[in-house]
Amino acid sequence: MGVKLLNRTTRRLSPTPIGQAYYEKCRVVLERLEEANSLIKGLQAEPKGRFRLTVPYELGLLFLKEAVMDFVKMYPDISLELELTNRKIDLVDEGFDLALRIGPLADSSLTAVKVLAMQGGIYASPLFWKDRPLPHHPFDLSLSDCIQFRTSQPQIWKFHHAHEGVIEVQPGGRLQLNSMDYMCELAVNGLGIAALNRIVAAPYVREGKLVEILKDYSLAFPDIFAVYPSRKYLSPNVRAFIEHVKPQLARIGQVSIL
Repeated sequence: MGVKLLNRTTRRLSPTPIGQAYYEKCRVVLERLEEANSLIKGLQAEPKGRFRLTVPYELGLLFLKEAVMDFVKMYPDISLELELTNRKIDLVDEGFDLALRIGPLADSSLTAVKVLAMQGGIYASPLFWKDRPLPHHPFDLSLSDCIQFRTSQPQIWKFHHAHEGVIEVQPGGRLQLNSMDYMCELAVNGLGIAALNRIVAAPYVREGKLVEILKDYSLAFPDIFAVYPSRKYLSPNVRAFIEHVKPQLARIGQVSIL
């Protein structure tokens, strides 16, 4: 190549700056080649063996029971290990093949595939507004009794309006929980206004226990992603589950939101 790549002495061998840069580029190329070869093998192989999956507790408990059971029946050679937890599992360190997660991906070492675009809304019970006025604008929520989903970050509810554009509000209120289903129950009993996944809220709306308010303002809500280590090729088990669960979740969303 006409350049010096290594510094060599009788006791030591080290790369030159050009050699180090050349090595880094070659390493990336070789990793991509290995991934490509693994991908071809994975596409040809049948789903089988151990498959470790983690899913948020309520998502798995309320909406994925049938999907998981159908998957197990469809692939009898797969040994499924399913963990329902709201804990953010380290897929690589803890040896998981796939995770379903709600919200944007923060870890760039992982690959995310969107499996369902979520819709959210603002809901309250007829009991709640019996003795008080309902909010007419998202800014009113900062002075309202709001039931919030507890996270490590400050709560910001983001809305979009056809004429007003994006509106960000920090809701008021004293109740924070990490269960969407529990939030529904509190809202049904008139204890506050809740920002809810429409799939979760739909049964309560059909029964007249909750009513959606501020309908002219579209509430941004985190989507559901299938997440797996990007350095690991898309194994037959992971591929099969993603292909299976996407239409299943889509049907749940369509039925529940109507």
